[in-house]
Amino acid sequence: MTALLATGHPLQRAGAWAAVVIAERDDPRRVSAADLDSVSSVLVDDVLAAATAPKDSSRYDWWKVLFALYPNSKATHSKRPSDPNVLRPDIERFFARDSRDSPEAGPMRPRTFCNAGTR
Repeated sequence: MTALLATGHPLQRAGAWAAVVIAERDDPRRVSAADLDSVSSVLVDDVLAAATAPKDSSRYDWWKVLFALYPNSKATHSKRPSDPNVLRPDIERFFARDSRDSPEAGPMRPRTFCNAGTR
C-alpha cells in the first residue's frame, strides 16, 4: 500500500505534490511512510524557524504567511516562546502519526479530501 495518493481535489493534490518534492520522489505513489516522517520533520523545522525568526529577517516573512493561514496556531500566537526547543512539542503534535491501533482511537471515518479511512 502506498503512503500517499494525489486525489482530484486541488488542495489535497497541491499538498501531495509538495510532499513529493520535499521527499525527492517523482510520484506520490513512491512516497513511503518513512518519507512522510522525513517530510514532517522538515515542515516542523521550517515552522519553528519561521515562528522564532527575528522580525528583521526573511524567515519572519514566512511567519506572516503562517499567521495569515493559521492565526490561532501555537506557531503564530503573540505570546509564543522564542526558543524553538520550547515550542517544538506543540508543533510536532500536529505532525504526529495517527495511532490507528489504539483502542481509544474510535471508529474509522472518511478523510475529507480522499475518503480513505481515518480516526
